[in-house]
Amino acid sequence: MDRITINGRVFLGNTPTLIAGLDTRMRFGVVGMGDDIHTFHIHGHRWTIPGPDGADPETIQASPQVRAVSQFEDTRVFGPADSMAFTIDGAPGSFTRAGGPEADQSIGEWHMHCHVLMHMMNGMMGSLMIIRGGELVEGLPEGVPCEMGGGHTGDHPDEAQTHEVVMQHSQYVPPSMSVHVGDQVRFVNQDNNAHTVDWDTAGVLPNSPNINGPGGRLPASVRAEADHDRETAAELTQLRDTDFPFGMPHARDLLRIKLPDTLVDRLDDLAQQFGAAQYGRWDLLYPLAPNGVAFEIEHAVLLHTSKVMFLADGPNTLLWNPSDETTPKFDMLSDSETGLTVSLLCGGHSFLSDGKLLMVGGGGFSPGAATSNQAWKFDPDSKKWTQTAGLMSTRRWYPTAVTLGTEEGPAGHSGQVLIASGQDEEGAAAMELYSEVTDSFTPVTVTGPVTKDFQQLYPGLNLLPGGEVSYVPTGFGNCGSGSVYGLSDTAAYFTFTGAATGQWTEVGPPTNRTKGMSGLLLRRNPPFVRVIAVGGGAPGTSSTVQTLNLSTFSPAWDPPSSIPDGEARVNVATVLLPDGTVFVAGGTQTTTPASWIYDPDTAVTPWRQMDELNAPRHYHSCLLLLPNGKVMAAGGASAGGCTSSVENTIEVFSPPYLFNPDGTLATRPAIVSIDGKPLGDPAIGPTGHYGVHHGHNFVIGTPQADEVAKVVLVRPMAVTHQTDTEQRVLECDFVRTGDQEVTATAPDGGHSHAIAPRGYYMLFVLNGSGTPSMGRFVHLH
Repeated sequence: MDRITINGRVFLGNTPTLIAGLDTRMRFGVVGMGDDIHTFHIHGHRWTIPGPDGADPETIQASPQVRAVSQFEDTRVFGPADSMAFTIDGAPGSFTRAGGPEADQSIGEWHMHCHVLMHMMNGMMGSLMIIRGGELVEGLPEGVPCEMGGGHTGDHPDEAQTHEVVMQHSQYVPPSMSVHVGDQVRFVNQDNNAHTVDWDTAGVLPNSPNINGPGGRLPASVRAEADHDRETAAELTQLRDTDFPFGMPHARDLLRIKLPDTLVDRLDDLAQQFGAAQYGRWDLLYPLAPNGVAFEIEHAVLLHTSKVMFLADGPNTLLWNPSDETTPKFDMLSDSETGLTVSLLCGGHSFLSDGKLLMVGGGGFSPGAATSNQAWKFDPDSKKWTQTAGLMSTRRWYPTAVTLGTEEGPAGHSGQVLIASGQDEEGAAAMELYSEVTDSFTPVTVTGPVTKDFQQLYPGLNLLPGGEVSYVPTGFGNCGSGSVYGLSDTAAYFTFTGAATGQWTEVGPPTNRTKGMSGLLLRRNPPFVRVIAVGGGAPGTSSTVQTLNLSTFSPAWDPPSSIPDGEARVNVATVLLPDGTVFVAGGTQTTTPASWIYDPDTAVTPWRQMDELNAPRHYHSCLLLLPNGKVMAAGGASAGGCTSSVENTIEVFSPPYLFNPDGTLATRPAIVSIDGKPLGDPAIGPTGHYGVHHGHNFVIGTPQADEVAKVVLVRPMAVTHQTDTEQRVLECDFVRTGDQEVTATAPDGGHSHAIAPRGYYMLFVLNGSGTPSMGRFVHLH
């Protein structure tokens, strides 16, 4: 059950949760479910608290000798599994309302809700409706003829009738209405005062269920005719109450159900403008099926050619052009075309300084596989695979590879990659270094008392700005590995003390995040360096996110933040967006819960609910950021103990920053040149791309120079099993230096360019609304 509900339901507009008569005695039992902290508050009611010796409040008021710790309480606080019971009645005077005769003050709608702002804004609210006679509609007195029948007592129409009841100013008094068993009665708000929240009446649809307001229910700019919306509101309410008696998460779900054609027509304005500006939008593109044959992917890599490379079990390489969301553009390359002769399934990968992709291990232990100790490099420009000159010291399946900031060679143009972990091979826990200069591997010697055996597959490793490598015990586990919850380790960071030696330093208490996902958050302001861990672990942590602050001399975990829907997520995907937020999606086998955007720099309400995926994305699914600022999701399931079938589709998420408040597409800022050289010149920079030097200034030509609020470099993703060590979003200092240009400074970080390892990055400029330009690849060196 959703933990942010009352009686299993979220706020449903004008549909009451409880209904009672004016003189009805009501017994409430309130129990806090789950592990969240809640409060309970009911409008118009307060609890009287006796004195320490049981004295009643009137005695306390009359006698100053009686110590009164507290006389009244308006809100009760609930911890997990806390409960209380109380009795009230609907008699006049039992509820307090300003104005009106006392006899009528209890009549009307009284909200019950949690006072935790995030919970209330996500719909943790119900209502108690007290009506005069205890009946929703007053029946006909005995012997009175039915007006809708033939005029005789007991006559009635052949078909059930529909009646409309208007609720006004939270005061509902049953009208004189003739109804028969089987007739339908609809409740419609007459104006915008039917709820306790003060809405902006200029932007709210008149005569409709109130689905506007915080949390994103309907863009305030939507306009429609009153009569039109009144009729629509009635039909929506009927559909909700008859077809969905247990309610829906929010009103936007009404647009997902199969509605009568006439209602769809009347909702056209609503549907076109609803949701995207607040929830973003997932669009299902087409099958992941080049030449009509399904391709079961396990790896997805964004290349500096702006194409996405997919890999599966076998030697074939699939390239996809994401720029066309209507017509699939796949390029299936065979082993004879690329030179790849083995399967790299379940290997690890990261980008080298020249833009090539290094892929280590994988293939399993089946005949014809990569024997798991091989390593291969893919050149995006030539579309060729070549094997490295040296082999790894041990076979590795499900390893993690991390590109370091160190540079070797007389020209300082090549770097190193740290490889760790792997399955089913003695010694796989030992780390080793790949050198671009020698094209070979060197074992890493760990000194000191702390060692790491990397029980996790694809452990969460990230390069820190000082050259250290952080370790968070996230990692992959298949759907059927229940025992993986028993794996727990302590987060740590590895410091190099020599060319191939170093030591571990543990930080914080053990944190079980196996089957979770981790990422690196870099900021220009404190806290400068954090590692985020999402989902995974035991059930108690699989619906939370935690950050490890590595900006202090005593690194420590921040308190967990619960994902508001309480949905347990394992093998969940996280994508760092250009605006600095974290997109969280997938992580469930058979369902498609809401995606979320997490803002690690916002303490009060860091979570924003987003649109739901069209298909489950779990085991073997891949999500990555595209150059257009959207997020791709592809693949999912297949083997691994999962109950769901293979998902061979591609869908794309458009974040809210791509839309105006009214749901139309936002105008993007544009990058038209870099250092005075126009885009599209194939002769610019290494391998035809633009070059930017560490610590140097570079000029960005943009017609929207006066609107630019942020300049960022984003390292392209290389993801498998939700694991990606490449993600980095780096904000650059900049100044406006002309009507159509800004000058930015590339990140440096000293000799060890650990803050931004040499290689390709996407350059984005963002305006004040957070809307990004198209990402343009530059080579940082």
